[in-house]
Amino acid sequence: MSTSYPVSESFSNLLVTNVTAQNIDEAIGFALRPDDIQLKTILNRAFNTRSTCQRIQAINWWVATIKCTEGDFQQQLSPEEKQLLQSNHTFRISISEDLAPFAFFDTTGQFSGSMSDILELVRLESGLKFKVVRSRSIATSIRELDNQEVDLNVMGETETRKRQYLMSKPIFSSLTP
Repeated sequence: MSTSYPVSESFSNLLVTNVTAQNIDEAIGFALRPDDIQLKTILNRAFNTRSTCQRIQAINWWVATIKCTEGDFQQQLSPEEKQLLQSNHTFRISISEDLAPFAFFDTTGQFSGSMSDILELVRLESGLKFKVVRSRSIATSIRELDNQEVDLNVMGETETRKRQYLMSKPIFSSLTP
């Protein structure tokens, strides 16, 4: 999917999407470096605390309206995962500029879109910290992950990518209504 998304301060511009392959159901989630098993488990556990409807609402609504219950989430974690959270590590996530409306940068350079809301939900639920690295393209974002310049990025799940990366639980599908 190729997307052109002009963003103004009022967000009143039109979304123009060019879909090269129609009606392909592609799971969209986070791709992580192959050695980040604990981070993958934490992300998946955070996603599992929410129903499909709640994840879809997070895509469409500003996440600040969602209340999180940290205690329930923390009880699901292994000692190693708790240790990772307690390390206070900031995870670098590469965000491609061409992923609107899932992820984009507004006129002030602020990371926005549904994936921004999902990351905020994960941050509130888990306590994970993220630093957004702005990338020019999906190819650049993938190269940054391959070169271990970042810890994760946003990408669609394919059989090839599943063999190359750890994939989080899909957050939604490209065919999600």
